[in-house]
Amino acid sequence: MSRFKKIATLSLGQGINVLVGFLFLPYMARLLPVEDYGTYGQVLLIVSFTIALFSFGLSQIIYVYLNRGENKREILISNIYACFILGLIASAGLYFLSDSFSEFLSNPKLATPLRFYAFAPALVIPFTSLNAFLIYKEAIKKSISISVCTNLVKVFLVVGIIHYYGSISLIIIALLLVHLIQLVWVAFSIKKHLILKTEFGLIYEQIVNGFPLALTGILGTGILYIDGLMVSKFLGVQQYAIYRNGALEVPYISTIYSSIAAIIMPEVAQLFAREKFNEIAKLKRKVITNTMVLIYPILVFLLFNSNEIIVLYLGEKYVASGVVFATYNLILLIRVNGYNDILIAANKGNVLLKYYAVIFILNSVLNIILIHLLGVNGAAIATVISLFVFAFLLLNKSLKLIGSKFLEILDLKAILKLLLFCTISALLLYFFKAYFDKKLYYILFSASVYFPAVIVFVLRNGFLSPSVKESMFGKINKLFKKSQIDK
Repeated sequence: MSRFKKIATLSLGQGINVLVGFLFLPYMARLLPVEDYGTYGQVLLIVSFTIALFSFGLSQIIYVYLNRGENKREILISNIYACFILGLIASAGLYFLSDSFSEFLSNPKLATPLRFYAFAPALVIPFTSLNAFLIYKEAIKKSISISVCTNLVKVFLVVGIIHYYGSISLIIIALLLVHLIQLVWVAFSIKKHLILKTEFGLIYEQIVNGFPLALTGILGTGILYIDGLMVSKFLGVQQYAIYRNGALEVPYISTIYSSIAAIIMPEVAQLFAREKFNEIAKLKRKVITNTMVLIYPILVFLLFNSNEIIVLYLGEKYVASGVVFATYNLILLIRVNGYNDILIAANKGNVLLKYYAVIFILNSVLNIILIHLLGVNGAAIATVISLFVFAFLLLNKSLKLIGSKFLEILDLKAILKLLLFCTISALLLYFFKAYFDKKLYYILFSASVYFPAVIVFVLRNGFLSPSVKESMFGKINKLFKKSQIDK
């Protein structure tokens, strides 16, 4: 399977998951009281922090060990044992600290569902490494099947619970059941690679080498979620619900970044091990340009229509989320590259840790200042600024390691040309807004004109590489030619 097809396949699977969640979110937001919805979000927020802290980067560092050519089965099982050990420690800590978190966020409803969901790290952390091994073995379709099917099960369970019981605690139990199904399914899928015996030294070695990535993980998660935590602390659970419904990325395009990172990481590690630095630069330029073409047109359309989209999506109750949505999605401008893959391949965990710490502090300070000045909108601005600085620092250091420059991996002319065309097109269409009585009709009209125009512009300017173009449009061309022959 080609690199683009791997990314497209994984993106499609993850995109389906995010789309299901995106369609499911308004159901929860409309039926649950704002306070209950905010409590649910706080539970997920705290557990995400904990999983990031105790994952120790094991799902990433496993690629480095597997590429050394040693006993892969022993490496895998050692990694999984390490995951279970750390997951159990994380779950125990969450369970006993649930009341403390409830007091810290001044939300008495938080303790009980958090105590239930405390068992999630013991299931999620091992699953992440097992799934990483599936991707390493190029069993991408299997990984997608597990993810999509279990996500659909989750939706059906949660919808039923909300409809009949409206209980946050029962929703959390349903999520735990889904995590358990995922873990058992992925373990069964690679059972021939699993052995029971391993050396304790190898478990210890992976944990020790992953420790910098553990700190990096919690800081990285903190960079993304400290805004929500501070909104919860300073503004309360209801304002957090407003913020959470705005601080979200759009289905599919939000998954492209993670899909690229998952597919490209093993390849970057292999090229770096063979010191083929020029090949890494070429790979980066190709991936960034093609990803930019997929993401930037959608981003520009969202920026011009954020309020209309949020109201249609969540209702007037969350109209204040519109500005947050527009601001937060500026992050998509940098979601075209994996920024830590070269540093991980070069075993520069300490460098990563330093940058993550700097940005975590920067984001925390900006959030404290801007939340008090601008409320929930200030939190979104703080996060966007911090992530842009972060991307610059990581990219600059990575390029120094492979002896490349920014313009060698960034097609600046193509980026600016595409953004200019998209902005002018969206602006012209925005003037037609006054002629539509309903927001939905305006969105459908503008989208039906905007996106075909962008596709024509992209193809005429040759922004897509031939392989990507063939993969995306080749089948359409073949069907068109076949229909002409049949006539």
